[in-house]
Parts: sequence; C-alpha cells; structure tokens
Amino acid sequence: MCAAARGRCAVDAPKRAHLCSMAGILASMGFAGCRPNTGVFLARIGLRFLAFVTVLLALSLSGAFAGSAAASEGDEPAQPASFATWHTDNFFTQCDGNCAVSVFGGPQLLTRQYDIFVHFKPAWEWRFGNTDLIGGAISRRLLTLWDSLDIESEFGLAKRFGNMHTEEAWLILNFRWTRFPWNQYLRTSIAITSGPSFAVDLPRNTYKNATVLNYFSPQITFALPQYPQYELMVQMHHRSNIVDFGKGGTPDPGWQFLTVGLHYRF
Repeated sequence: MCAAARGRCAVDAPKRAHLCSMAGILASMGFAGCRPNTGVFLARIGLRFLAFVTVLLALSLSGAFAGSAAASEGDEPAQPASFATWHTDNFFTQCDGNCAVSVFGGPQLLTRQYDIFVHFKPAWEWRFGNTDLIGGAISRRLLTLWDSLDIESEFGLAKRFGNMHTEEAWLILNFRWTRFPWNQYLRTSIAITSGPSFAVDLPRNTYKNATVLNYFSPQITFALPQYPQYELMVQMHHRSNIVDFGKGGTPDPGWQFLTVGLHYRF
C-alpha cells in the first residue's frame, strides 16, 4: 500500500515498518506523501502537546496550593475555583472587563512554525521577508474554565504592505491561559487561536484554495499588575491549510508574520 502511493517508501528496519504504513494511510487521506517521517512528525507533535498541557496543569495546581497555604496561615480563605463561568450576560450592552481591542504590526516571518516549536530553532536564525503587516482586532470573553482558561471570540482585519497588498479578515476563537504563579509581578497570558481566515487580492503565485484558510496564531501577552488592562502582545500571525502543516508548503506565500502590538481590555 505504501509503495503504491508514491513508489519511494524505503524502510530499512522492521521496527520502522509501522511508520511507513501510517504514512501510506495518511497519503490516502491527502495528508502527506509516503514517507516514514510523517509518523515521527505526528508523534513529536503529540508529545509536545502533552508536555504543554502538563505544564499548564502544574501551574494551575501550584496556584491552588498557594491559595490553600495562604488560608492556613490566617489570610482570607481561598475560594474554590469554578469549573465554568459564562460571560454572556448583557453580551451586546456591557463589557465589564470582558472586551478587548488590539493593534499590531510586524514583518513577514519565513521560518516555519514547525521549525520554531518542534525543532526549537533560535530567534537569531529566523528568516524574514520583504512584506509587512498591520492589523487590528476586537474580542469578547465568552467562557472561563477553572478560573484559568478563557475562551474568547475575535474578529480582526489586516493589511499587507511591501511586496504584497493583500487584505485579510478572520472570525475565530481564542483559547487563553491566564494563571501563572508570577502574575503578582508580571501578569502573563498565552493563547492559541483557530478559525477561518479570509484573504483577497492575493499574489499571483498563490494557490487557488488560499482564499479561505485556518487562522492559527500563537500569542503571549504581558502586563504590569497595577495596569492589567494594558497588555504588550507578541503574536505569530499565521494562516495556512491544516492539511499542509509540517509538509513545508503553504497555499498563501504571505502566510505568516511576527507582530508586536497593544492589547487593551475594557
């Protein structure tokens, strides 16, 4: 099956035969060519994600233990974390700190997310293009889980300058982790996004299916405790086809920008 897919799946060790078989199955589904590296890639992504979730849970538990310790020392008793808190009351009339606007901009980043987050390629080896992007977005917090994970809706617009003149729009969900043990010194949040991204006036070398892609933009914010509403935002503005992730190709030549901006909550 694997050899029939591309005719070049050479497995030199029996212990790697299952990876070749997995690659063949993925090839039949349109994910990748027949190559053993596909299984290795998926395994690496799974392990990175599990490690990421483990770290977040550890940070959450450390905050819970700190609250319990404070209560045992005579401070105000710690309140149990609520599993789910909805913020949809008065959705169109009052924000009560659940709304945010952001403005940002930055250069095109040619180094792929796979190399940055899987192979940990250092920042001084990243490559940049000759196109810049500026954009803005408005978001609304919908739900908070465990007093730690915010789920937000977001609508944004962006414009490319330089070698490209594309306009973008997106309507997505943000998944933002806000609980860190150092928040009393520097308030921090990290977020990942997912949702449709639309683009018009794309370059001529763009594939036909690049008008609508997935918007996946990792983000980190920092704020001073005395001014929590003003956040410095660093974001990897990224749009691509989910199926192409890790394959080294993208339908849109202007798929990614490294941006810095201001995130204001109100």
